[in-house]
Amino acid sequence: MLGLLIESDEWSDRHLAEELERQGFGVDAIDMAATDAESRALACDCLANRVFASAYERGHEASVEALRALLPEVEARGIPMVNPPAAFAFETSKDLAGRVAAAAGVPVPATYALAPAAEIAAHAAAEPDGRACDAWAPGLRYPAILKPDCGGRGADTYVVHDAGELRRAAEATPSALLMLLQEYVAPELGFLTRIELVDGRAALVLKRSIGADGLSGYHHGSTYERYPDVPAAVTEAARRAAEALSFVVGSFDVIETRRGFWFIDFNSQSNVSEDCDELYGMDLMAEHAACMARRLRGHGA
Repeated sequence: MLGLLIESDEWSDRHLAEELERQGFGVDAIDMAATDAESRALACDCLANRVFASAYERGHEASVEALRALLPEVEARGIPMVNPPAAFAFETSKDLAGRVAAAAGVPVPATYALAPAAEIAAHAAAEPDGRACDAWAPGLRYPAILKPDCGGRGADTYVVHDAGELRRAAEATPSALLMLLQEYVAPELGFLTRIELVDGRAALVLKRSIGADGLSGYHHGSTYERYPDVPAAVTEAARRAAEALSFVVGSFDVIETRRGFWFIDFNSQSNVSEDCDELYGMDLMAEHAACMARRLRGHGA
């Protein structure tokens, strides 16, 4: 039995379960917020994780915490899992993922600060004449980007151009939420590069347009197109990042410029809607299922 660890009712999870069944697995879809989630998960022969970093913003914090508590026992018992338990630490901390990827030679934006939103708001309010305060955010230059350390789908993410905008953005965010203040890499080519990784290879690469707010994503009104001529250096960097972060499947967001490229997000989960098969020209969840089946059978599951 394969335990599919979920935190909400997503079309992509239902479709993934169907595809895993086609691969010959019996599937138990386990809501990680359920009281019996741990016992059901530990009774499975293998596991596939589908708990997203954006869970906090959508009211599923309990699922994240339940999974964190479960993973040490999964490792202790040697239950095979895709992605492996190590990947979840990077799914839930953009700062940690960026530092580990950078150590593997993957270009990432500079980080100025990591602190609760209320603390960032207070520091921004105290900036004299809107200048950076090296005591709390060394090297800070505007524009900058403020985003949750654990989050996704564009929630609580802002491009800020001065101390006043930073203060207002931080004040509009839940005060205790841990926020990452980073260098803003302008998408001067007019798109963000999205790399969908499956089993160490770039299975799908897309150009995703930039919204009017300077951000990119489904909830920012972005459109997508295939990107067959993506530079090989970008996909090679994605392979290195995946290896460093223990991602078997997942996705990366990259900003390319005339000067180079920077990886701005690392996701151990990929989410698609029902129309994405036609949009992408491939069934991404079927690719994930086939990859999971290969990996899990290789562990004797």
